[in-house]
Amino acid sequence: MSDIASLAMLPAECLQYISFQLGLLSAADVRALKLSCRAINARLTGSSYVQALHYALMGFEWTVTHAYWKAARIAVARLPAMNDMYDGDVVGLLARVLAYPAAPLVADPEMAAEWRAVFDTLWAHPALAPDSVQLTRDEAGDLADVADNLRRPLHDLAALYDHPEALAVISSRPYVDYRAIATIMDYAAWRGLDEVIRVAAECAAANHNLGIGDAQDIFIAALSAAIRSNRAASASLILSYVPDDVPLIGPLEEAAFEGRLEVAAVIVDYYISEMCWVGGVQPRHFHDYLAEAVTALCVAAEEDNYGMVEILLRIPGVDRLEALKAAYIASGGAVTDVITLLLDTIAGLEAGQLPSSPPPSPQ
Repeated sequence: MSDIASLAMLPAECLQYISFQLGLLSAADVRALKLSCRAINARLTGSSYVQALHYALMGFEWTVTHAYWKAARIAVARLPAMNDMYDGDVVGLLARVLAYPAAPLVADPEMAAEWRAVFDTLWAHPALAPDSVQLTRDEAGDLADVADNLRRPLHDLAALYDHPEALAVISSRPYVDYRAIATIMDYAAWRGLDEVIRVAAECAAANHNLGIGDAQDIFIAALSAAIRSNRAASASLILSYVPDDVPLIGPLEEAAFEGRLEVAAVIVDYYISEMCWVGGVQPRHFHDYLAEAVTALCVAAEEDNYGMVEILLRIPGVDRLEALKAAYIASGGAVTDVITLLLDTIAGLEAGQLPSSPPPSPQ
């Protein structure tokens, strides 16, 4: 009996193990084996999983290039161990994975799950683990820089190639510094990726090494992105994660300048809640927010944006006179609807019909 005939008599599981698992045959060898006999071909073709086993023999980069993610998931598990693979090699492979367009993944959840599994496996590769990186460095002080340098190209690529899934994965990993979180939140706010915003914001909240200045930069940049893209829901979500001791100065003026009514309304609600006196005690950032509100109101008045002025006037204590001057100068002395509105509110204040004092303490 010939060798081929002997192989043809083996159970499918044994033949597949010999062909795909032992590591003795190349993809070309398996193809030749398939062509040698119909019975063998039937055993080595079969399901999509068996086909993926064959494609995996072509190597990880080949499977990624051809977007065979089921095969890539098999091939990635066969990559060299830590001692045979450098961190830069893994970053390069991750870049190849992230370079795949997002649209096909969105359209095919099963493919997206395979892609995510490939990404997760690479991200968890021992060559990227801080402990293993430490083995290649003489100074422990370099560890943080190494971890940061490895991950910065990843979140940049994720933003470049529009991968919400990758952004969520990256932002939830340890050792991500505030610059990475800022990049992720900024991009997610611009795109309206609320789930990514949530993950990144929680990551920021869990980072005990994050200073007030760093946190301020993160949330202001994210709010700015939400303003520019006019995403009120994303702005509201971002504000819900702002720590109590972090002042947000600037976004309200930007919203007024951009004319983003819905986003401005969300920020005004936040300002009103933050300016609320509790137990007769003035909030820490009361005057900062009040000054910001006056500036934003002047901007809206200069732009003759009636709707924006209406929204900003909801903030108690905001100076109407400064806005009135700005509107009058901008109009060249003409009486506009905005000027009439401001005059009416000033008259209401003088008659005691409108609140001018800080918001009352909650009962």
